[in-house]
Amino acid sequence: MEEEEVITIRLKDQTGEETMFRIRRNTPMGKVFKAYAQRKGVETHSLRYLIDGEDIVRSDTPLSI
Repeated sequence: MEEEEVITIRLKDQTGEETMFRIRRNTPMGKVFKAYAQRKGVETHSLRYLIDGEDIVRSDTPLSI
């Protein structure tokens, strides 16, 4: 099933440093945002996440983007 497939996504900060996460295609991006903020030691709400200049909503999933 496509929803169960595990994918790797990369988050890149403004300095170019990349952080990778392995998630399922139906995982809400909010879960990834929380894990990323914890790794960086910052508050989740202090970060913005974009794909091609468009904001990503916490409830979005890789399938819905």
